[in-house]
Amino acid sequence: MMIKVLDKETAAKIAAGEVIEAPVSIVKELVENSIDAGASTITVEIKNGGIDYIRVSDNGTGIDPLEVETAFLRHATSKLRHAADLHNIVTLGFRGEALASIAAVSKVEIITTTATASHGRRLLIHGSNVIENKPIGSPIGTTIIIRDLFYNTPARLKFLKKPASEAISISTFMSEIALAYPAIKFMYIKNGNEVFATSGKGRLIDVIGTCFPRTNLDALVPFSAGDGQELQLWGYVSRVSTSRSNRRGQLFFVNGRLIDSKLLEAAIDEAYRERLFEGRFPEAYIFVKENPLYLDVNIHPNKRQVKFLKEEAIKTLLVSAISEALGKEEFLAAGIDSFTEKKSLGLGDSIINTKTKESKDYIADKKEYNIGTNTYHNASLFQEEKDYQQMDLRSFLKDRGKQHNELEASSESDQKNKIEIYDSMDADIFSAYEVSGKPFEIGQLSVVGSIFDTYILAKNEEESFFMIDQHAAHERIFYERLVGHYLDSKPSSQLLLLPFSVVVDEKLIDVTTFSTCLNKMGYKLDQSGPSQYRVREIPSFMTISEAELFLKTFIDEAESNNFIENKIVIDKLITTSCKSAIKAHDKLSTEEIDALLRDLSTCRNPFSCPHGRPTIIRFTKYHIERLFKRS
Repeated sequence: MMIKVLDKETAAKIAAGEVIEAPVSIVKELVENSIDAGASTITVEIKNGGIDYIRVSDNGTGIDPLEVETAFLRHATSKLRHAADLHNIVTLGFRGEALASIAAVSKVEIITTTATASHGRRLLIHGSNVIENKPIGSPIGTTIIIRDLFYNTPARLKFLKKPASEAISISTFMSEIALAYPAIKFMYIKNGNEVFATSGKGRLIDVIGTCFPRTNLDALVPFSAGDGQELQLWGYVSRVSTSRSNRRGQLFFVNGRLIDSKLLEAAIDEAYRERLFEGRFPEAYIFVKENPLYLDVNIHPNKRQVKFLKEEAIKTLLVSAISEALGKEEFLAAGIDSFTEKKSLGLGDSIINTKTKESKDYIADKKEYNIGTNTYHNASLFQEEKDYQQMDLRSFLKDRGKQHNELEASSESDQKNKIEIYDSMDADIFSAYEVSGKPFEIGQLSVVGSIFDTYILAKNEEESFFMIDQHAAHERIFYERLVGHYLDSKPSSQLLLLPFSVVVDEKLIDVTTFSTCLNKMGYKLDQSGPSQYRVREIPSFMTISEAELFLKTFIDEAESNNFIENKIVIDKLITTSCKSAIKAHDKLSTEEIDALLRDLSTCRNPFSCPHGRPTIIRFTKYHIERLFKRS
């Protein structure tokens, strides 16, 4: 067969297929262009799932009238000049393929004006063919209208989902992009109804409430951290009392770009290890700002994958920040469920726009969305969050658009511009999430008694009252000691005057590995016969009965799990040793209670048992007064 170069129209349609998969692809590309143009207000309107109609309007820098047609050529962009720029990406889009691809498979109308132009420009393109290009009066900014998607490629059209499904994808994207840029006013309209509108005041918590009405705002904990140089992290995570069965409540943003990240997922898992039951996941809205020189955002066409150069530094910093935030006294497990707090949000703007049908559906179907009274919010939880209006991020975005329109020819100048942009990004966002509350200190509690021989009662000087589950607390102490002994190269042991014996089924257990693991914990065993082992030493902190019970549980688990030396398996085996902890209804003396709290205060994570149950519940004076109708 002869090799031929494809004609321009066919090539354009093929290229469009790589960029435009569905209506949401168009919305994403156009909204990102608006953000890159420095817009402070963006309106998106769709009809019939975006298949028939998409409109994106902004007040950004606009496109020069003489360059409007050029903008629709493939690989035409104002955001790159040289290949070296790919290593310093600070914009959401940069390939110059979006407008050309959209125009190849739809009917496009664009109206745009810049601040310096005497008039705007209206351009009509149908299937890559220019139909009209004429001057027009319009406000500064750009409006792009897309009609009849895939009208000239029916094979692509028939593979689109139903309009309702396509609309859901667009709604999801709009919620996420609004969250990424809380200082931009977003309005989203579907089939003539306003779905949501953000204030653009920069308060992230407002946007979460507006765009994610299922989220219990009371359960969110702010955090922030930085290395003092080129890496900053901030956002919200949920208290340990609130979790999901999947990761759908976890969203990650890097330099304003929504990403998928196994690295950040692993960091969250580590921070919540032993705080949540297995199979449960916290909600998380995490933002990362890093020098673009240490990022690669060009590893996948959809730009959802980002490669970090300093992976370990990011993970370590995030784990530390979340752990510190969760350890603040005000974020301990609450004795009064926040859902009962019928307290106004006091955030200025309504969380849910109840004027629209879609918002009413959210409220009506409480069974599906389980929002209950989530529109209520304890304002004191976020009293440390500063007013974002002071940061004037919108001015930065406007400046960023101007800088991209004025890029100089040399790569050296381009890189200088981009580093200056990076240095100015989110300067005040970071400080707004600093958690100023003091860490919770168990050693400062005053014990006032116990009830049911199960719960220790204590108070502090901050008008807070605490209940400590004695069984869960001892589980935590026992668990961490076992882990410490296992990881310690020289565990402390105690010699037994009267050794005891255990039976091990050697057909089910690798005896060498089995003995090695027990030796790491402080046990010393000698084989005394077939499947018989004599225990001569036990960990120094265990009683004989505790050591026997733990060893029996350890052997049972090892036999049922085809045991191998693996830290994850060992952790699970050690967790089962919690059967050795003191139980509910075991009466403790005052001295034993004091010793228990003293030991608990030395734990790495004193707030939950190894299974994820809370060890400490906090009541405030305000909570108690509300119960007695005194406030």
